[in-house]
Amino acid sequence: LSLTAREAAQGGSKRVTLRRADGQDDVLVTIPPGVRRGTRLRLRGKGRPLDNGERGDAYLVVDVAGDGA
Repeated sequence: LSLTAREAAQGGSKRVTLRRADGQDDVLVTIPPGVRRGTRLRLRGKGRPLDNGERGDAYLVVDVAGDGA
């Protein structure tokens, strides 16, 4: 998940599209204020299909543009 330094500092929400072999989902992700580069955000139930018919979790790794780290 690519964020600007301002988005990372202020938090908020951002719409992302998750693409999988079985289709895609548009998801509104909540970004906590002060999030740092490398933070993993879990999207419960938005991952790959499991053997029991449910969906696993998807994870987004935060990257902050201009972070320099």
